[in-house]
Amino acid sequence: MNKYIQKNLIRIVLFVAIQVLVFKHVPLGPYAHILFYPLAILLLPIEMNATLLMLIAFLTGLVVDLFYHSLGVHAGAMVLMAFLRPTWLRMLQPHLGYDRDDAPLASGFGLIWYLQYTSVLIFVFLLAYFSFEAFSFAYLTDILSHTVLSFVVTMIMVLIHQMIFNPKR
Repeated sequence: MNKYIQKNLIRIVLFVAIQVLVFKHVPLGPYAHILFYPLAILLLPIEMNATLLMLIAFLTGLVVDLFYHSLGVHAGAMVLMAFLRPTWLRMLQPHLGYDRDDAPLASGFGLIWYLQYTSVLIFVFLLAYFSFEAFSFAYLTDILSHTVLSFVVTMIMVLIHQMIFNPKR
C-alpha cells in the first residue's frame, strides 16, 4: 500500500474513532452535536474518482451508524455530501485549476476558500443528517435548530483542526 493511500486511510480511521469515542459522548445540550468525522472525506484529494469517493463516504458513514445505532442516517448524509463535493469543488476552482494531487487545505488555497469549501458541505451534511433522523418535515424547526447549532460547534472543531495540523506556512 503506498504512502498516499495509507495516510488517507489512517486519517479516516482516526476521525471515525475520535467521533465515536470522544465527540459522541460530549454533552452540548439537546440541540448541538459535534459531527467532526465528515472532514475525513472532505480532506481526500480533489481529483479523486467520484464513485470511489461516494463508496468511501458510504462505508465511513456505515461504520459510524454501527456505533450510533442508527439505520443508515450517517451513511446517507455522507453519500449526499460526497456526491455534491465534486460539483462544489468545480464552482470554487481557481483560475489556474487544481493540480492532480492537491488536497483541499487552507494552507494551499487560503482560509476563505477553505471555509467556503468546508462550511457549505458540512452544512449540507448536517441538514441531511438531521432530516433523515427526524424523517419528517413536521419537525422542521427542530431540524433547523439542530443543524445550525451543530454547524457552529462542528466548524469550530474544523478550524481548530486546520490550525493545528495544517498551519499556514
